[in-house]
Amino acid sequence: MAVWRHLKSSISLLAFSILAMLGIQLTYFMTIKYSNAATATILQFTSPVLIIAYLALKKRRLPSFLQMITVGLAVLGTFLLITQGDISTLSVPLAAIIWGFLLALSDSLYILMPIKLLHDYGTLPVVAWSFFIGGVIMNFVQPIWIGAPKMSWNIFWILFFMVVPATVFAYLMELQSIPLLPPVMISLLQSAEPISATLIAVLFMGVSFNWIGTLGIVLVIGTVFVQSIPYHKRPIKPHKTIPKSQGA
Repeated sequence: MAVWRHLKSSISLLAFSILAMLGIQLTYFMTIKYSNAATATILQFTSPVLIIAYLALKKRRLPSFLQMITVGLAVLGTFLLITQGDISTLSVPLAAIIWGFLLALSDSLYILMPIKLLHDYGTLPVVAWSFFIGGVIMNFVQPIWIGAPKMSWNIFWILFFMVVPATVFAYLMELQSIPLLPPVMISLLQSAEPISATLIAVLFMGVSFNWIGTLGIVLVIGTVFVQSIPYHKRPIKPHKTIPKSQGA
């Protein structure tokens, strides 16, 4: 309950829960509804563009050369993905593009907003409270007891997998990894998400992309490797360990 003992942290937690945690969940599933899981995940992966733009405005200076390359790759890749090479029509529905932009925005807030909360109160309370708050708020929009599907063991296990390992543990481990791994490693590991989502969608869900759309996917995912270039130039210092003789 420590996070509720100060007004500033309480407001920060409420804002993060609504705009970031609830926002990213709602917009992700809405994007999937109007497109597919692979497209939704790739559109979410354009969030670095928004983060770069925000930091540039905040610091009042132009992005670096590598950041400009990142923006260019993400914009070009997204354009190729949603058009599949045919400018006269959109291969991805407009509703999916709108929800996908909101998804990228929510993902940017998810990365930027909780830094102080995580530092002050730890990962587990922030994740737990944010999911709880989001669930309570969504019950005012769609109560859990209205229009619920008829439960079966298949639906139960699908919901269980979506909620526990695929959502709660995934977000918990992602936030927990930030202080434990160097940024380059986190970025490279994050690139597995759109890759795996695309492969699963193509192999098991009948989703197909032409070679232009596939090129767009590669460009968007390539932004991660471009962002990791500066960190390769910095030596990673090993964490200092305390000898057992100096413990307790």
